[in-house]
Amino acid sequence: MNPVSSNLPFGFGPGSGGSGDPNDPLGLFAQLQQMLSWSGGPVNWNLARQLAGTTLGSASREVSAAERAAVADAVRLADHWLDEVTELPSGVRGVESWTRREWLEKTLPNW
Repeated sequence: MNPVSSNLPFGFGPGSGGSGDPNDPLGLFAQLQQMLSWSGGPVNWNLARQLAGTTLGSASREVSAAERAAVADAVRLADHWLDEVTELPSGVRGVESWTRREWLEKTLPNW
């Protein structure tokens, strides 16, 4: 994680529109202007995606085979348990294990 961006509020830092230098007022003003100029609705989803991506940085490791198996086992166990205590049919159609970045990209359209 970048030590500069990890201490800055609201994702201000490298990759978020300015220079990333907390002592650079023009960079911070550019980021602030970007946040305040949104007029497309209650949430600026492009900015949310950008800030989330900046927060993630480049620290994204792959999901191991063991982790994928553990997730699949947990889903099967939960599905089995719920099948016993509810009358609702199972909604499980498949199991996927994602990295943080994959989770961001695959779920953000549903927010």
